[in-house]
Amino acid sequence: MSLLWKAFAVGITSAALMSVAVPSAGAERGPDGQLYGAIATGELVTDPSIPGGKRMNWGVAWNQPDQASAEQQAIQDCSYGCRVMVTWTDGCASVAESAVHLHQKTGVGATAEEAEQNAWANLDEHMARIPPQYNKGPHHILVTQCNG
Repeated sequence: MSLLWKAFAVGITSAALMSVAVPSAGAERGPDGQLYGAIATGELVTDPSIPGGKRMNWGVAWNQPDQASAEQQAIQDCSYGCRVMVTWTDGCASVAESAVHLHQKTGVGATAEEAEQNAWANLDEHMARIPPQYNKGPHHILVTQCNG
């Protein structure tokens, strides 16, 4: 595999891991007029296509008519060893993850940017209590998703 192809593959993989999915325009709101979402995370899995070779397993559901459906879909998409990390109505949610110990913190907001800022702030606050030898970066956004 050429060096150019390897750089392209790493770039595509990195972009896919940090992308914000675009919700469908035809979402059907629930009886209360809301759209619901959930993000679930699971076990650490081996992924040789990314630096470090490991990542968290995760699943996301958005534009669901009720919270139970959103949670069920997120768990199903996550596949195994999963639990719901964050739920939201309308707006957006994000999960920020530390690099070394894989601590995760969530944030919600009216926009993707606001949700990510809140997730970063929550992770930073949490990581400030972690001993420096275990608090090495770079931290990253695992997933961000919006309803609507």
